Amino acid sequence: MMYRCFKLAISMYQLKDTGQPLSAELSRAAYINDRKPGIETFMDTSRLRIRHHCFYNRLNSMKNANFQWTYGIEKNRLRIELKKIFIE
Repeated sequence: MMYRCFKLAISMYQLKDTGQPLSAELSRAAYINDRKPGIETFMDTSRLRIRHHCFYNRLNSMKNANFQWTYGIEKNRLRIELKKIFIE
């Protein structure tokens, strides 16, 4: 399930210029740390338990991604890198 969530989040984040609502919400919740360029993390912006279960607020574990995906990544390479994280 986390594999699918990561893949969907990365794919939707790369479509942020298309104007889709989920892509816009992901780009608002994204944070780039200067020490890890090319790797974004998503902050939990919920104040109540109700908003905690939104898709973009459940991506706190994206900190485990140790490959650069922010500036674009091929589908095949994304699949390989995600399998390295989850199937070790």
